[in-house]
Amino acid sequence: MDYTISEETAIFNAGHEAHDHMHMLFSKRKKQAILALLSSFAFMHLTIAQATRLCMPAVASDLNTQPSLMGHSIGLWLFAACLGGLTGGVYSTFSGRRPVQLVGASLMCFGSISTGLSTSVPVYMVSRAIEGLGAGSGAYIGPAVIGDIYQLEKRGSALGVLRSVTFIGMILILPIGGLVTAYASWRTLQFCLGIMSGVIFILMFLYFPETSHPSMRGIDQTPPSNRPSRFMIINPLKPLVLLRSPNVLAISFIVFTAFLAESVLTVPLGWTLDSKFDITNPAIISVCFVLVAIGNMFGTLLSGKTSDIVVVHYKAHRNGIWLPEDRLRTALPATLIGVPFAVLAFGLVAEYLPGSLVGLSLCLSCLFVNGIVTEFVLSPSIAYLTDLLREQSAEAVAAAISLSFLLLSVSVGWIIPSIEMLGIVGVNTLVAILALGGHVVLWFTVKYGDRMRTWVDMDYSISNR
Repeated sequence: MDYTISEETAIFNAGHEAHDHMHMLFSKRKKQAILALLSSFAFMHLTIAQATRLCMPAVASDLNTQPSLMGHSIGLWLFAACLGGLTGGVYSTFSGRRPVQLVGASLMCFGSISTGLSTSVPVYMVSRAIEGLGAGSGAYIGPAVIGDIYQLEKRGSALGVLRSVTFIGMILILPIGGLVTAYASWRTLQFCLGIMSGVIFILMFLYFPETSHPSMRGIDQTPPSNRPSRFMIINPLKPLVLLRSPNVLAISFIVFTAFLAESVLTVPLGWTLDSKFDITNPAIISVCFVLVAIGNMFGTLLSGKTSDIVVVHYKAHRNGIWLPEDRLRTALPATLIGVPFAVLAFGLVAEYLPGSLVGLSLCLSCLFVNGIVTEFVLSPSIAYLTDLLREQSAEAVAAAISLSFLLLSVSVGWIIPSIEMLGIVGVNTLVAILALGGHVVLWFTVKYGDRMRTWVDMDYSISNR
């Protein structure tokens, strides 16, 4: 069968071999060490986010404020992570991956300790923002580093390992966090997170190398006479230019719908379990968050390997012609069925089977399933961006995820008030419909992605492998 491909696709395939040697710069053992360090940073990013949701009722009580205001603190954290991701993305392209990772880890450490010392809501909010800046600036660099050291056919699996190891850590640490919050205090938990972030900074400083390809950093392409002698200020909004690409913009919306679906279950989870099933112990609530993390872990392992298999299959089916959108086919079932079903089913069960063991079991099953299908959306989408814009992968991931987080930061603060107004069924139904909208955008991108790349020239041809 003959396939008609665009000139853009031809350029993609023509440059494959030229980039192969760059991925041989690191040995297998060195790649595993780098992957372990990236996993530790990503683990802290997610642990800080989830642990804070876990102890929100305790924070609200201690600081004598309303629970709904704590929902806005999550929005502020996400906004700060969004800004940190954009800043980290642009500086990693100019200065390299290593400096951004170190700055991110140090900010996480300072922000977590400062959060634990907070005595008022304003101090708490500022500290959380610093924490988010650090978490976002470093965590978004992970997929770009994987693009630096792994070839096309192995990136999905490597990204799956990165995220799965992250969730394994969360599975182990969240119950401990719940116990610390229940039997010590939420402040103790924040101090522990700060110490762990400090340990990660030390490990990154000692063992994390620069992975940017030779002469590809912005500073390498700047004549020595023009290089800044001190810290150079770069516009952190620069990566947003990549949102001119309809492909990147589509991925951002798809990721947002997946994040929102998970947030509508996890943000009000403490209050849902309290009001519907009379569960108030943070240690028990942490187990419910662990189920989400277990689902995420299985989802990353399965989706990463599956997306690589899909890429290899369609490339062979077209006699060696590769289309980046093939990787996104892995996410189609999840956006059509998995994500909307898990969200809607959770709302219906919580509303109509409250206080029963059957209802609680079904709700916990929905959390687990949602964890799996969310990763079937996120992992292929992030890997797709590293395929699409190889040399700008850090900025592409930062731009797409940051826009998603920006939309999410506006949305999460209204989840609990909306549930109070519309009920859990009404809110979850609206989110399920929005998730179906994400499926439509994903399907269009898979089918017409090669044409979409011709709408705006984003220099895709430099990111071949």
